Amino acid sequence: MEETSKKKKIIIGISIAVVFVIILILLLLKGCSKDIKEFTVTFDTNGGTIIEDITLKENEKVGRPEEPTKEGYTFAGWYYEDKLFDFNTKIDKDITLIARWVEEGSLALESMNMTLTENESDEIKIVSYPSGITLSDLEFTSSDESIIKVDSNGKITAIKSGTATITIKTKDGKYEKTVTITVNKKEEEKPTTNKDTTTKPSSGSSSSSSGNSGGSSSTKPNTPTKPTEVPVTDITISGNNSVNAGSTLQLSANITPNNATDKSVTWLIVSGGDKATIDQTGKLTAKAGGKVTVQAKTKNGKVATKEITIISNYKIVLMPGCTELPGIPPLVYYFHVYRDGVETNDFRMFIYNTIESTPGSYTIPSSKILGSIKEVSLNLNDGSSVNAKIEYQANNNC
Repeated sequence: MEETSKKKKIIIGISIAVVFVIILILLLLKGCSKDIKEFTVTFDTNGGTIIEDITLKENEKVGRPEEPTKEGYTFAGWYYEDKLFDFNTKIDKDITLIARWVEEGSLALESMNMTLTENESDEIKIVSYPSGITLSDLEFTSSDESIIKVDSNGKITAIKSGTATITIKTKDGKYEKTVTITVNKKEEEKPTTNKDTTTKPSSGSSSSSSGNSGGSSSTKPNTPTKPTEVPVTDITISGNNSVNAGSTLQLSANITPNNATDKSVTWLIVSGGDKATIDQTGKLTAKAGGKVTVQAKTKNGKVATKEITIISNYKIVLMPGCTELPGIPPLVYYFHVYRDGVETNDFRMFIYNTIESTPGSYTIPSSKILGSIKEVSLNLNDGSSVNAKIEYQANNNC
């Protein structure tokens, strides 16, 4: 009986110990789970179809999502800090990947700005070619070969510090792109200094100058105090949201905090590079109507983007028709509609002195021509209206 009671006590003790161990393990696992960090990868499709965010544990790799779509554009990849993102990268912080688009059939580059160090080499990467165009159809030229050299395949070599522009264009001159290259000076190697600065007297000499006969003196170099570096924590872009084609727009980068050590930024256009250019002062030059996305990036990787709408310029040219007999006025005037300097039929109609003109009609009776009419309202196919300037020209083909 007594032996049975002992066995029960042993079993109860073992059971309690097991429960205690299980509880202890659960508590440890719960504590470990708190140390697991999670990060979010956000996909900015830049006007394309929506891609959902992905949440990952620390050091996991994000899978490549399905490609977004955007009417009239070709997807050119996901970019992070102005570089094509490598999906083998382990994620250790929240990041935003930005979709880059190129107009269908256009010439597009991976980056419009590059930074090298003296004697360093790299290459200009083409991400999209116009139809029928290959690398062999392109010409590469440097604005200053004393700073940067480029070969026929787009390989660039930094010669000395400075800034130069590489122009890439098709041999027929129809397509052209530019890349701004900044070359930084190569840091010189610092000479190794002997930390042992103890001066020992030679045999038979005295060190009376130190006041200690037969002794030695030790001199420690003064180490300058390194100033505290204040990093940039945020950046935004200010400036108008729209500009007319053919005009310029000055943008500014706003750095936080105000006392940041290095406030320098790199400007580039991440989409719509065929519609505008931007220099390293933030001045945007609008070339054609549409939308462009501008990016400003600090040296420590902080990035801001801003979408700019470029308003197209429309012009209607009126030109008299030819007559067979000299002195006889023309019966009609021909009209041509131009958008940003390129003739277009992408409009619905306009009214000139009560005459409704549509694509395909091309003529206005001479009796209705009034030189005092300088501008009309042009109705576009999307239902909007814009002001179009009237320009009267002579017909040199008669």
